[in-house]
Amino acid sequence: MKTSRLTFFAAFAFTAMVGTAQTTNYATESTPVKVGTLLVRSQSSSGYYINPVPYVWSAFDRDSLTRPANWDIQNPLAPAQWSANNVARYTGVGAVTGQKVLKADPPYWEVALSNLTDAQAARFDVLLLPAYSFIQLSGAERETLRKFCDQGGTLWVDSVGDPVVDGVNGLPVAFNVATSGGALGADLDHPLLRSPNPLNSVDIADLSSVGASTVRKRLIQVSSGTVSNI
Repeated sequence: MKTSRLTFFAAFAFTAMVGTAQTTNYATESTPVKVGTLLVRSQSSSGYYINPVPYVWSAFDRDSLTRPANWDIQNPLAPAQWSANNVARYTGVGAVTGQKVLKADPPYWEVALSNLTDAQAARFDVLLLPAYSFIQLSGAERETLRKFCDQGGTLWVDSVGDPVVDGVNGLPVAFNVATSGGALGADLDHPLLRSPNPLNSVDIADLSSVGASTVRKRLIQVSSGTVSNI
């Protein structure tokens, strides 16, 4: 699952990688794919973490048409029970403190970045960081993510809404978000677009289309300065 490269890609890219149904395959052995959704202190409200995409992993885990049949999606640091804090965060779920956490529950996939050690981060294949509002990382948090990527982990930065990332205390690699109506280009031989489901140029075009408005967002790497939505 891991490759020795630093990888940043928007939500649509990962969805594409696994969201285009190809030849049905049948598993003979299970392959664990270890994933998590990062919770960041700067993205919080009233003392509670904000997770704008709480069901992305559980939805993928249940999608047997696009998820490779032998993939066992799991969070190696998943909590065993609902905490009082998580019950307060997800009041609409109807969970109670001490209740068993299932894969269908948002807390199963969540990982607090401020508490994540380098050794724990190394246990993951993919870490999702939803860029929802203002993102500001500490030096230790940024270093943990950098080491995770350098060791072959994939950091999925999901641009949700109009995020603003601190240009100094931001992500290991600075990026910007741009809106474009032009055609998107892609290296169809890149590993991210070849596995587990290969994509073609038509698939790439579909990824960039959002209804009649055809709003297209892409990540643009920048070298310095404050990073914000433009």
